Amino acid sequence: MKDRIERIKEIKPLHHINREVGGFFDRLVAFLKEYSVIGVALGVIVAQAAKDFVEAVVSGIFVPLLNLLIPGNELGQLSFSVRGVVFNLGRPFSTLVTLLIVVIFLYYIFKKIIKHDAPKVEEVKPEEGTKKLEE
Repeated sequence: MKDRIERIKEIKPLHHINREVGGFFDRLVAFLKEYSVIGVALGVIVAQAAKDFVEAVVSGIFVPLLNLLIPGNELGQLSFSVRGVVFNLGRPFSTLVTLLIVVIFLYYIFKKIIKHDAPKVEEVKPEEGTKKLEE
């Protein structure tokens, strides 16, 4: 009889079996939360939207302004050839303008964030009751 009771104690309860079946999803959600995967995914989505916005601003505002400086040529078509080999400078130049705008934008945004969050360093004064080692 005692042996039967020991075997019954070893049987896992039904709710434990259900946890093992759903355990993968529980562990997956815990992994996503622990390593901030969801936050990173949202950051990538926002970054892509910001990239699209910056490209639209560059192609819609800055490139036409630069086209005014280069009469007769569009910036995207700016190219030259050497011995029959054509070098297209328009697209890399447009991408460089986009990069510069992004860098300047990020510089000002993070400068504000860092300035806002940076703790002020206060001068530490020694207490009057402390003894100095003069030896």
